[in-house]
Formats: sequence, structure tokens, C-alpha cells
Amino acid sequence: MPARMVLTGPSAPLCRNLQHGTVFDLTMRLSSFLSAVRLAAALLGLSLTAEAQWDTGPVVAPRVEYRTFASTAASATVSYHIWTPPVYDTDPTRRFPVLYWLHGSGSSTDGITPVSNWFSTAVAQGRIPPLLVVFPNGWPYGMWTDAKDGSRPIETVLMQELLPLVDASFRTIPTRSARIVEGFSMGGMGAGRLGFKHPQVFGAASMLGAGPLQLDFMQGPICSLAPDALRAQIYQDVWGSDPAYYLANTPWTQAQQNLGAILSSGLRVRQAVGTADCMIGNNDLLDAHMTLLGIPHDYWTVSGVRHDALALLQGLGGINWAFYLEALSGAPTGTAFCFGDGSAATCPCGNSAALGRGCRNSTGLGARLSAGGDPAADNVVFVSSGELTNSLTIFLQGSSVLTTPAVFGDGLRCAGGELKRLYVKSAVGGIATAPAAADPGIRVQSANLGAPIAPGSTRHYQAYYRDPNPSFCPSPQGNAFNSTNGVTIFWP
Repeated sequence: MPARMVLTGPSAPLCRNLQHGTVFDLTMRLSSFLSAVRLAAALLGLSLTAEAQWDTGPVVAPRVEYRTFASTAASATVSYHIWTPPVYDTDPTRRFPVLYWLHGSGSSTDGITPVSNWFSTAVAQGRIPPLLVVFPNGWPYGMWTDAKDGSRPIETVLMQELLPLVDASFRTIPTRSARIVEGFSMGGMGAGRLGFKHPQVFGAASMLGAGPLQLDFMQGPICSLAPDALRAQIYQDVWGSDPAYYLANTPWTQAQQNLGAILSSGLRVRQAVGTADCMIGNNDLLDAHMTLLGIPHDYWTVSGVRHDALALLQGLGGINWAFYLEALSGAPTGTAFCFGDGSAATCPCGNSAALGRGCRNSTGLGARLSAGGDPAADNVVFVSSGELTNSLTIFLQGSSVLTTPAVFGDGLRCAGGELKRLYVKSAVGGIATAPAAADPGIRVQSANLGAPIAPGSTRHYQAYYRDPNPSFCPSPQGNAFNSTNGVTIFWP
């Protein structure tokens, strides 16, 4: 179910051209002037040829490789870039999940270096598992959509040619549960649209500062710096100035048309935008639309952040890394219960949180416990996200569910019966995971603690964690800790 939270975060220090997706440390007047210059060049026939748009040429960045392929759909040579982690070279038998990063408008290549550096640092710090990051070429204003007149089959090239090529050319894990589509601005819109349209291909879709999301393309955000003539040119080039074709290819419509497949697939959906981003109004509307449709998703707004991809990702903090960990753990394992939103019981001091999480903690969030893996293989892994930065965390197993949830520190405990503390971990950036690679699996650990799990049994799990803030939910309720929601797992 949707979680909608406002996070505090850094304000973007630079002025960004919202239509082009390029950062400028300039005034609004200069940004508008540059947009007008680009428009004049396009209208005078000075824009790049189609061949040059399909092949961007190489970007030089650490561990980023430039590749091309002969596209049947485009009748042209098409370029893409891919970042691989260092372990790709040192472990030649290992396979890796893949994230497809869809760029914003204005440039097909400007974001490759900063985004690849962002993921490189995250992998090196152990925040996310090693993965491949693919940077497709969506043209500066291609909107990640097949043009109505057939001249730019951008979606077809990506979905029918590039994805199979990457799986054939690199050591990927070629399953939807190991494949994420993510993007910013125009790419955020594209990630939502393609994720909703192809939930059998992607296990997760992440929309960052997404736009355009409005139902009438020519009615863009009032703060957009794109001149009306440029907007009209994009409308004609991509959608043939046809409002029905545009509407049919929006995330709004794709979510509605493919609702059954989205729900049955378990597609993980993330939407995030800065509160100072003029795209926020249309993002609010899409969030409300997904909520009415019953599409489970998280919606995060980061205080003070403008239309800036890296500032948005930084502002998300630990919640950002939890998304990748959960998305790459495969389809959710088990059934969530014991929510701190008031549906199970009243949180101890009125500290209700968003649906799908435990009671609110002193960060303003509630912690969420999720699980991934195969119980039959005893490789289930728990992820507890939304905790305090380095909270001591205990993963708890119960043999039954309490009829009435018990007040448990600042939270609720629903796991009951025979209780076992399976693992004790420290959160990193507000995220705790268990078991670690060196730990015994859950079934083995339970047996080690004198509580073997017989085949056909069900067990119930929660995590509780330190929250020593003395001013939040004070004693006698507080006791300096809180708890997540619960997850019930059937062990075959």
C-alpha cells in the first residue's frame, strides 16, 4: 500500500533548466535565453541529424563502456553506455542484476558520469549489492516513447532490442526480479510508463522528479522554462500533436490499463520529488491516482529540493538504499501485517505512520520490515528500513500472532507464542539486514536456538530497534525503542 512521507533534505544549490534536465549555476534569465537559442537552432534546421541522435559517441567515465549495435527497428547504429562494478572483472562466474537509468530531456549523455559515480560509490560502500547500470539513448526529447509517425521507435529499440542484447552480452541475471527501470525528469516519466506497461519485464520502477505527467501535454507546469514553440515541436515530433496518442502513452493511462498485471506481478513502485520542484503538483496527482487504483507504492517528497536528480537521491537518505535492496531481493516473501497506521491497534503515543510500516519513530518515519528469498532454500533475507542511522536492531521470530497487539516500546508487537531473537545487527544509514552472508539461514538459526521449524509451519517476524530520543514518545510508553511491521512466512 502507498506510503507518502515528506523528508527533510538539502536544497539544490544550483538553478536547473527544468525542461532540459541540465544544471546551470546561472540566473533564470540566462537559462531562458539558452532555451531560446536551442529552439532557434532547431527551427532553423541546425539540430543534429537522426543518425547523430541515435549514436551519441562515447562518454569517458570510470568503468563506463560505450557500445553500439545495428538496430533493425531504427535502421541505424544505436549507442548505449554501461557501468560495471569492479567485481565484474574479478569474479568471472558471477551474474548481476541490472538497473536501466533513463535520462532526462536536453541531453542523452550529461548524466552518465555523475550517475555512474553515484552508484559506484554506493556499491563500494556496501549500501547496495553490485549491479550493472545501463544508460540507454532516448534522444534529447524522445520521451521514451515510440513516435506516432514511426520515425523514432525509442521504446521498441529499448524493450525489444537493447534489453535482450544486454542479457546476451553481459553476465546479467535475466529475470524481472533482477531488473529495475529508473529515471529522472523525462526519464522518470519513462520509467513509470514502461514499468506499468511491462511489469512482466521489470521487478521495480522508480520515478524521480518525473515529468511530463499532465494529461494535456501543452499544459505544462507554469515554472517550466521551455518556450511554447519548443513544447509544440516536441508534441508534434513525438505524439503527432494527437492528444489521444499522448494520453494513451502516459503513466496515468498505462497504470489504469495494466492494473491487473501490475498487481499480480508485485511490481515495486517508487515515486520521489522535491518540494521545491515545479513537477510536484503533477506528481501529487499521479500519487493520488495510483492510490485510488490500489497500486502499492511509496511516494517521497524531499523538503527544499529542486529539479536535481542527485540532490533528490541524497535527500532520500537510507530510504533510497532500502528501495534497491528490497527491489533486488525479488518478489516480496511472506505477508505483511501489524501496521502502525492505526489499522492493527493504536500506537502508544499517537505516533501513527504510513500504511505498510511500523509506528512512527523520532525520524518522522516508521520502519518497514520486508523479506525476499525462497523459504524452501532457507535463503530468506530481511530488510528493516526507516530506522535511525545506526540503530541496534533485533530480528524477532514468533510462533503465533497475538489476538490483541501489545504495546512494545514506541511501537506494537504482534508476534507471539514462542519468541526467539534470531539476529542482532546494527543499522547502516537507517537500514538493517539479516541474516548476513556469514550467518546461518533463518531455519538453521531457529533450530540452533532450540526452536526447529517443521515443514508446513508458519512463523511471524518483526524487528525492534533503538530509538533513544528522550523527547519522542517519552516514558512510560517509550523505553527508547520501537518496532517494525510484521511479516508472516510459510515454511514448506
